[in-house]
Amino acid sequence: MEQIPSVVGLPVHATFENGYDDVQKAIITGGKLPTDRPLGHQVANLAGSLARDGMSVSAPKKHRFLEVFALAR
Repeated sequence: MEQIPSVVGLPVHATFENGYDDVQKAIITGGKLPTDRPLGHQVANLAGSLARDGMSVSAPKKHRFLEVFALAR
C-alpha cells in the first residue's frame, strides 16, 4: 500500500474491502450494494465525500441537431 503513491505519482484517496459476494449478488439481482455490509458502507461514504467536496459540474452545452454533424472548416 505504501508503494502505490510513489509508483503512480498520486496519493491514494480511498481503499475498499473485498466484497466479491455482495457485488456478485447486486449484479445478479440488479440491486444495490447493501449499506449494512463493509463494502457498501465504504462506497456510500466515498459518494458522500465526493458530494461534499463542492465540485461544481456544469451541464454540457446543448447543440442543435445539425451542429453535431457539421464539419469543422
